[in-house]
Amino acid sequence: MTAEFLETLDGIDASWRDLRASADRGESRTEWLSRSLSDALGSRPDRDDLIGHMKQSLSNATGEVLGIEPEARIAPLPTGTFDGLAKGLISQNLGQEIERMTLAGIVLRAAGIGPSLDESVPEHSGSRMARDFIESPLGDKSERPVRGFATAAALLSSRLDPSSEFASWPPSTIAGAVDHGLFGAKVAYTVDRGETPLDAAVGLVIDRVTAIIANAVEHACTKHAPSVGATIGAAIGRMFGPKGIEVGTQLGRKAGEIAGRPVGAALAEGVRTLGQFVKPAVQAFVRAGSRFLNECGKKVRQFLFG
Repeated sequence: MTAEFLETLDGIDASWRDLRASADRGESRTEWLSRSLSDALGSRPDRDDLIGHMKQSLSNATGEVLGIEPEARIAPLPTGTFDGLAKGLISQNLGQEIERMTLAGIVLRAAGIGPSLDESVPEHSGSRMARDFIESPLGDKSERPVRGFATAAALLSSRLDPSSEFASWPPSTIAGAVDHGLFGAKVAYTVDRGETPLDAAVGLVIDRVTAIIANAVEHACTKHAPSVGATIGAAIGRMFGPKGIEVGTQLGRKAGEIAGRPVGAALAEGVRTLGQFVKPAVQAFVRAGSRFLNECGKKVRQFLFG
């Protein structure tokens, strides 16, 4: 169990580093995603079905995070055979779905962070480990112990409560949700510190989500899951749906609280700033007249439309 989530965390980090390195070589995110999916899927006879599961689960996660009624959810983009000239177009469409899902998650975090975070952060110097984690460069190797500890804590909590929805989540899925949340928290901190421009910060989060998804596809294919398409779809829906965002937000919040007020308050303000920045893009694909069905939806509606 421990080996699985550590392997997942290392795999996500390796995928993200490869994606960033490919960008330095002039390769687009779409090209990297296409190459990664090709490597993972190979010549599997069911690869088009797997791509279909991915696209549907990405679209569903976006709608669930926004809490909007099914008929108002963003329709999946058209698909085809993942081969030849169509491969680039399908990868581009998948990339667009990933981007929309990521923006929805940023909005939900901003809508749910609440001003009370600033007040709850104690006025003390805080934990040095937490401060070092948040203040270290993105992707720094010193992150590994904190990411591993946070995942182990989330995994233990899920197993201690058999009635919890998380009790049925595989360790790799919990690791993906934890990584997503902690990475987003660090990016938000750099935004408030003026170290990362807003558009670059959003790009960093989209890159990380792309890496997490590519790693999930590779994991499902190499572990020979009984139903690979359903496994990939479930992992995406859990990691990037409302519960996955909640896990990540809570961990980011806790990291800020442990780090102390100067760091924690900056992290919270960065989350809100990122949310405000992407708000127009999310408003563009959510109708103001949509019905928002759950607590997530109510928070999102208030944030988007007042």
